[in-house]
Amino acid sequence: MSAPSTLRAMTPFTAILAASASVFPAFLTGALGVQLKADLGISDVRFGFSISVFFGAAALSSVVLGRLGERLGATRAMTSGLAITLLVQLTVAGSVRTYPALLAALFVGGAANALTQTSANLFLARSVPVSQMGFALALKQSGMPSATLLGGLAVPVLAETVGWEWAYATGAALAVAALIAIAAHGPTPDRPSIERRPRQPTARPDLNTSTLLVLATGVGCAAFGASAITTFLVSSAERAGMSPGRAGLLLSLGSVLGIVSRITLGLRADRVTTAMLPKVAALLAGGALGLVMLIPQNPGWHVAAVPLAFGAGWAWPALFNAAVVLANPSAPAAATGVTQTGVYVGAVASPIILGALIDGPGYGAAWATAAAALLFGALVIAIGSTAAGDRPVVAS
Repeated sequence: MSAPSTLRAMTPFTAILAASASVFPAFLTGALGVQLKADLGISDVRFGFSISVFFGAAALSSVVLGRLGERLGATRAMTSGLAITLLVQLTVAGSVRTYPALLAALFVGGAANALTQTSANLFLARSVPVSQMGFALALKQSGMPSATLLGGLAVPVLAETVGWEWAYATGAALAVAALIAIAAHGPTPDRPSIERRPRQPTARPDLNTSTLLVLATGVGCAAFGASAITTFLVSSAERAGMSPGRAGLLLSLGSVLGIVSRITLGLRADRVTTAMLPKVAALLAGGALGLVMLIPQNPGWHVAAVPLAFGAGWAWPALFNAAVVLANPSAPAAATGVTQTGVYVGAVASPIILGALIDGPGYGAAWATAAAALLFGALVIAIGSTAAGDRPVVAS
């Protein structure tokens, strides 16, 4: 295989490593909820708020850091973000023993994640042919369920044996692996693999702001519901009667289903020319049904809900980001910076609101609220698809 071919083959896997490593602190924290709440002496609300801090920092910085990524270049921006993530996880593993310290670390980690995620989208847009963009973004978006998979496995393998601190040390090792992959890949081309439109000489999105905001609103609702799955599934399953170890393995099983679904959808997106965003809306509706199945606090229903909750309700990011990237060839990082802000706002609100519901009415009310958010997100994204007209945002 020639050097350019090897470089192209490495690109999606470099992106998935970067995406996994940068978001790992949040999903690992969610998986370690039982242990962290016990050791730090915090309630469900305060635990949920810690996840919100991570995504809140990402929401506040996503647009600015997306534009910074355009100026720095994808490779330099991803390297900077991952270096910060590495330091954050080493800090948590070595010295964080209080709730305020955990919040501070997750805040810094959230900002680093915003820089890495938007820059990874730019990395792919500058390196991958448009005919392979769906698959490449599906691999990159599989970084999130991959991080959740590792977080779920960390419960029985590390948290219940040598302690939760070692799980964060493992996350630091993942960041090192991503940095090595980026260094081996080298810089991305200056010329985008997606043709720029002449009317956009500056790094501004091709879609108008109102359309991007509609899509950001819809995907924010989607993130609200999807975040519930990764943040509270383990705690909910334990409350329903599962052991912490088995609940962690259930989360890992769901993550595998999420990875398979995202990659499958990405491959299909490269081979067909039908609309993408209506498919996103359909996936969200299927995910809502899965969350409804979690309302009864029963271990069997938790197991039965996982295929829909993860296979549909958490499979949409690959298609959604492919649609946005293909519709904004002039500035993919800036465009996804806008839509990612919606994702982060939903991810911020979800743990706080649902944590309060869990402390009050209980898990049933929390899962019902998350399901309603997925359904509303499906409606808004369908509206956004219409608002985009016949732009590439609705066709691969």
